[in-house]
Amino acid sequence: MDKLSIALMANSIPESETMAGGYRIAIECARRWLEWGHEVVFFTNPLGEGMIRRYIRKEGLKFNISPVPRGLGGRAFRSLAAAVPFYIRMSQSGLATARRAELPEGTAVYSVTPFWPDVFPGYALRRRLPRSCWLVAMSMYAPPPLKGWRAHDRGGGYLPEARALAMDLNQAVAYPLVKRKADGIYVNNELDRERALKDGFRPERVEVIGMGVDSALARAVPEPTDKNYQAVFIGRLHPQKGVLELVDIWKAYCDIRPGARLAVIGNGPLEEKLRAKIKRYGLEGQVDLLGFLDGAEKAAVLKSSLVAVHPSLYDSGGMAALEAMNCGLPGVSFDLPDLAVYYPQGMLKTPCYDFQAFARNIERLVEDEALYRELQAEALGWARRWDWDSVAERLLQLIKRLCQG
Repeated sequence: MDKLSIALMANSIPESETMAGGYRIAIECARRWLEWGHEVVFFTNPLGEGMIRRYIRKEGLKFNISPVPRGLGGRAFRSLAAAVPFYIRMSQSGLATARRAELPEGTAVYSVTPFWPDVFPGYALRRRLPRSCWLVAMSMYAPPPLKGWRAHDRGGGYLPEARALAMDLNQAVAYPLVKRKADGIYVNNELDRERALKDGFRPERVEVIGMGVDSALARAVPEPTDKNYQAVFIGRLHPQKGVLELVDIWKAYCDIRPGARLAVIGNGPLEEKLRAKIKRYGLEGQVDLLGFLDGAEKAAVLKSSLVAVHPSLYDSGGMAALEAMNCGLPGVSFDLPDLAVYYPQGMLKTPCYDFQAFARNIERLVEDEALYRELQAEALGWARRWDWDSVAERLLQLIKRLCQG
């Protein structure tokens, strides 16, 4: 089986600009698979088509497009009230498209997220195609429903955020189907792999894929003369990512180092709340909201910063911090269990949700040059293990194993 036919199921893309981790992995790998001579057919919506065409500059890309429900295009990215009907309607639309699609026998079906619009049509397509296989990206397990994103908070009295409850509902419905019918899954780290094995997946059917970086791009962007920012955050402006808590952290850090500047790269549903909190704390001059950046423009901002801040409240990894490491930045995060295996080096870990301690860890790196150089070397060493070419090859080998039974 030298050349594969792969159906890439990405109906869940809610917005054409910002690329979450699961979509990044799928698109970066698909671009390489096409270069290596494999056939990839994209099942997505018009928003996803725009994203894929922007990142894969190749003539003759093949698409099966499911229409976006009227009035929901783009809104689902920022509004939970729009996201729920978007996922339901895109599941229905994606199922209809999967039932009409004509693909060769033995096609590998790859659901790029564990969300309904990618899982249900992926399974439907798998059932229709003889000798096919079905791979699901279990990019993140839902947090405990009674704690939400603050799953590692030992205190009480915390109500879970609505988006965490929605993710738990998604998993409650989709994951039993994945466990029964998927030929294999990939996860982000070894802890999630252990969970998958306990849930009944055979070891050869589970691969840790995790993350990737463009090492050549980082080398091509020159080092700036001066550092403009003490720290940089990169990621979606989403409750799970700790972006509102980041304002508390930065307020504490500015008490230590007045006038310190923070760059925030990304957009998302919390953008307006983030702006309001920055204004309420009087930090307008210390925090620059740069919006979504990618490629050399993003790398230039990363290289003009000293420290990567990764204040996720709940995480299975977080590819964004690796991009910063790839540009030579050590990081600071909360001491989440998954990050102990996802980022075992190059990052100072902070007791969960202790904003003052997080701020002190930033200052430790800024102030202590020896510590900074030590963690910088660790960060670069860790990032270099995760070049996209090797990630694409590992995922391709998993698909081949699954298709061979």
